[in-house]
Amino acid sequence: NLFDNYQAIFDVQTEDDNRYRYFEYDNTGIFSYTNYNDNVVRYFKRALDTAKAHGMKNFIFDDSDNGGGSTESCMYMLNAITKEKRDEFYYVGTMTGNQTYEKLDYDMDQDGVFEGDDEDFDYDFNYAVMCSQGSFSSGNLFPCLCKEAGIPIIGEQSAGGTCNLVFFKTDLGSQYSVSAFRTFNYQKGGNVEAGAQPDYDITKKNS
Repeated sequence: NLFDNYQAIFDVQTEDDNRYRYFEYDNTGIFSYTNYNDNVVRYFKRALDTAKAHGMKNFIFDDSDNGGGSTESCMYMLNAITKEKRDEFYYVGTMTGNQTYEKLDYDMDQDGVFEGDDEDFDYDFNYAVMCSQGSFSSGNLFPCLCKEAGIPIIGEQSAGGTCNLVFFKTDLGSQYSVSAFRTFNYQKGGNVEAGAQPDYDITKKNS
């Protein structure tokens, strides 16, 4: 089994069942994660630092089982790997049709100080993103925006679905979610609801 050759550098599962893993195979580091939140950016930087220290040439995001989460964490990771600074994200109001963007300021080196472009954050890897029908919400937004930025997509088409979600509970305690007030767009326009088409379609290759 080829997977047996992968070396697990760290594997962390939190109390809320989110999991962050980093593997290495040959000259490639693989960061696997299940959500976007405050923790993911910390483990992402840990994976980057480890890959750099170990002389990796390639860095793959395993986004294939990612249900989404924080747009801000997603955009931090996108900004880390794109050649052009990505400090804005775009969305359309589903009720009004208003087009809006939000501008972000990142603490890229995570030292607690916002130093702008002077922050020490330089990782020269070849990047790729692996996604699937399990890549939803921000887990869909990330591969869509990476593809727009010219970063290769591996696997199968992501699941789409990048509206804000609102969660409700019935009187009996059952929880359900509904799409809320905004749908995210590509930087150049058009929403990401259709998902990211893979550049290397593993499902077709396997079939």
